[in-house]
Amino acid sequence: MKSIGCFPLSMNKIFSFLIVFIPIFSVYKSPLPGVDFSTFCAIIFSFFYIIFCKKIQISINIPFVFLIFYIIFFSLWLPIFTTDKEIMLHLLRAFKFSYLIIFIFFICYKQLFDVNYSIKILNTLTLFLVLYIFIQKISFSLFGYTLPSGFISLINSDNYIDLDYEKIYENFYRPSSFFIEPAYFSHYVLLGITYNIFGYNYGKLLYNYKYAVIFSIGIFISGSGQGILLTVLIWSIWLIKNLLSKKSHFKFVSNKYILIFFIIFISVPVGYFTMKTELVTMSLDRVFTSNIDFGGNAVLARMMGYEYFFNLPIIYKIIGVGFGNVPSDVYFSSLSYILYTIGFLGFLIILYIFIRAFYLGDIFQKVFLIVYFILIIGSNTFTATQVCFYFSFIYIDKKF
Repeated sequence: MKSIGCFPLSMNKIFSFLIVFIPIFSVYKSPLPGVDFSTFCAIIFSFFYIIFCKKIQISINIPFVFLIFYIIFFSLWLPIFTTDKEIMLHLLRAFKFSYLIIFIFFICYKQLFDVNYSIKILNTLTLFLVLYIFIQKISFSLFGYTLPSGFISLINSDNYIDLDYEKIYENFYRPSSFFIEPAYFSHYVLLGITYNIFGYNYGKLLYNYKYAVIFSIGIFISGSGQGILLTVLIWSIWLIKNLLSKKSHFKFVSNKYILIFFIIFISVPVGYFTMKTELVTMSLDRVFTSNIDFGGNAVLARMMGYEYFFNLPIIYKIIGVGFGNVPSDVYFSSLSYILYTIGFLGFLIILYIFIRAFYLGDIFQKVFLIVYFILIIGSNTFTATQVCFYFSFIYIDKKF
């Protein structure tokens, strides 16, 4: 059997497969109480790692070392802010985050991550997810039949199990493929759109515009307002880059000023009529207006966590109240979660991770880091599973 380092090739593929599926697995329960299925899979895989690897090679990622140390150290503050019943839950969140980062990036990543195989699996899986969302939309629009979006009974959050989906879909049907929300679907697909448009560096830049277009259509069909806005942003950056580049994709036009005028002339009416379509209107209404019938204002819902942060005493604004130590039944976007739990100092460490990766990265990394940072501001995407998923592709072929 072929090998990479001290591992059989199958181990490299299993690890790479796990990275691609880790955001999907994370929403489901595992046999271990309080541990999601993706973390459970990582724990199981770690036993195989110990068995197959005769010599463990530790690869230190300095920015993440600071973050992990900070998270673990300030978890000792948890007893000050929580009851005895809550302490173990919050400590579990802190150590689960730390375990996944350490296991994937410090131990396995450089030895096991197969970039080409992962890209192939990610493209195939994303295409399958998008095709299924097409089928869901057609099924509901033509036949009024709602196809399932996941295994609801196995989801590790009771908030989704208790929802009356039929009642929600009466006002505005938003398919989500095999994810529990359209937003989660868009978070996953945005990565594929970005690297297929800008190419990823692994010896040479590789593009696949057909995949990028299909994936983008899938996000529009999902009705994720956040996903729609970020998809438009990604394509806009690509368009501007090509208009300003000497190696433009628009070689059929010799005068770029004529091309810019033509694009504006076409984009204004197309954009206007697109914004007037029912799907886009409802999606953006949910983001920016009160829109109670369709789920309320998504922006206001994401602001609640910031209110809790601003109400903290100044010292805890700086150091946080302990990773994972958040009030129950309150939505925290990732940025408000970071500020509330590890404070402004913890946020600076994370900001450094992003700036360093941006500085060292190529165009794909730079664009997606912008997208990812925007996601952190308004959604819950700085989880251990999302960090491992996104940064595994951000770090490809780079000396981070």
